[in-house]
Amino acid sequence: MAPPVRYKPAPGPDDFRVLREGGYHYVDKTGFIVEWLARPDQVVLLPRPRRFGKSLNLSTLRYFLDKGAEDLSGLFDGLAVRAVPAAWSEMGRYPVIFLSLKDTRARSWSGCLEAIRAQLARAAATHPALQDSPRLSAADQGLWRRLTAREATPAECEGALLALSGWLHAHHDAPVVLLIDEYDAPIEAGYEHGWYDEVIAFMRNLLGGVLKSNPHLFRGVLTGVRRISKESLFSGVNNVRVHSLLDPPFSSAFGFTEAEVAEVLAAAGRQEAVDAVRDWYNGYDFGGQVIYNPWSVLSFAQDGVIKEYWASTSSEELLRQLIPSNRAGLRGPFERLLQGDAVEAELDEHVVLRDLEQNPAAIWSFLLTAGYLKASEVRWVEGRARAKVSIPNREVLGVWRRQFSQWLTLGLGGSAPDVEALIAALMAGDARLVQRLLRVLVQNTLSVHDTGAGPGDPERVYQAFVLGLLVWLEPRWRVRSNRESGYGRADVLILPTERGRPGVVLEIKRLWSDEGETPEAALADAQAQIRDRGYAAEVEAAGASVVRQFAVVFSGKSVWVA
Repeated sequence: MAPPVRYKPAPGPDDFRVLREGGYHYVDKTGFIVEWLARPDQVVLLPRPRRFGKSLNLSTLRYFLDKGAEDLSGLFDGLAVRAVPAAWSEMGRYPVIFLSLKDTRARSWSGCLEAIRAQLARAAATHPALQDSPRLSAADQGLWRRLTAREATPAECEGALLALSGWLHAHHDAPVVLLIDEYDAPIEAGYEHGWYDEVIAFMRNLLGGVLKSNPHLFRGVLTGVRRISKESLFSGVNNVRVHSLLDPPFSSAFGFTEAEVAEVLAAAGRQEAVDAVRDWYNGYDFGGQVIYNPWSVLSFAQDGVIKEYWASTSSEELLRQLIPSNRAGLRGPFERLLQGDAVEAELDEHVVLRDLEQNPAAIWSFLLTAGYLKASEVRWVEGRARAKVSIPNREVLGVWRRQFSQWLTLGLGGSAPDVEALIAALMAGDARLVQRLLRVLVQNTLSVHDTGAGPGDPERVYQAFVLGLLVWLEPRWRVRSNRESGYGRADVLILPTERGRPGVVLEIKRLWSDEGETPEAALADAQAQIRDRGYAAEVEAAGASVVRQFAVVFSGKSVWVA
């Protein structure tokens, strides 16, 4: 049953058998099976971003290990796992429980429970021989029928995986392999919609029962996007080993390496696009391994158009809630990230969702595991990871410009029309209108805490605030801050990406009223600085048809513009 020799380099199904028999181009990831079997961990948890091949890898593992009546060895012809005798000897030896929770997100706990009940029914129904197995009691057969008919009680659902593992062990005389995809999806939905306690209690019983001291369990793999704290979900379970994307194990199992990208592009006849693909979809670092976004690479191989693919498939409601609530601490770092800089961050890998509001550092871990950041120069200090984090590539940069900047600014009281009007006023050189609109945005967005005096550069908060508003200009204009221009450093430059458009210089000052400075004097000083230091030079060099120059003075939540 060898797969047909046809290749379709495209995002195919996440069912390994359908993909192989359907003639899709398959990037050989069966080395994951070899590595997994060689490791001593009984159960591994592998958090990785969405659309990075988690479901396909679990499907591959399922078809490889499953102790079924059908010979599926032909699916693995020519693949790496077949060349490793120790791994190949495990082919088809174990009954497999496969549970996908990716479609269990719901707005209510009752809706989520019903979705989990449906997935448990699917997992049980893939083993129809259990219905009449002489090794199951009548009571067990009755429970199997209730599970497959979606009639099991919540308590029976909680114990379903443990029961199923025992039945399969008895029927096949072999311990089971447990594969759970997107284990964190219902938990995250519960946190977002206010029924976290209910779902965490259910999942603790569901997973704890099958994982803790279970004599019927051979090995297990759990995948998801987040790493939910062991204390909140796996309390008392000591056999789960987490391998995050910071760790070397399984570093190349998810996503594409450089060599794999070259293989895909060659199969699609698009080798000439390797530099553009690298610029747009590269940039991830998993355990020291350079990794590309596989969904976007395959989508490009199919369409031949460089654009955002992965970004349009992702929904981050949790981050939408967390970013505005932590805006004071994120505005400066986000501005630096948008300018292409790396930011020093602590990465908390032991997240308890209910404590997120009190743990802003967790946001960096969430952004990292979700695929919106990459980490480099990782080091461990007293058990905590610290790293330089940055935006990995151009595709993800587009997400930052569109989504995160909006959540950070407009979600706090401003509005899209206000920002659009501000941009139009800047391009028209209308200082009076710029002043009025900035006053509205400052009143609705910045807090007294944000604008309070503090150590360091007192103008930094205001500059970050303005930059957050202006990221909407990309890609029509390039927004730059504190760059060498003429004989000094301009606070903000807005450079046209096409010649003939206007450009803008903004010099931002904080009013030192306690030293007797007046708004008029501060504005005059800023205007003189723009003129004397030649700040317009870089804007003119970019081909601006006209350079609009503004002096902006802030004091608390008051603004003056000239």
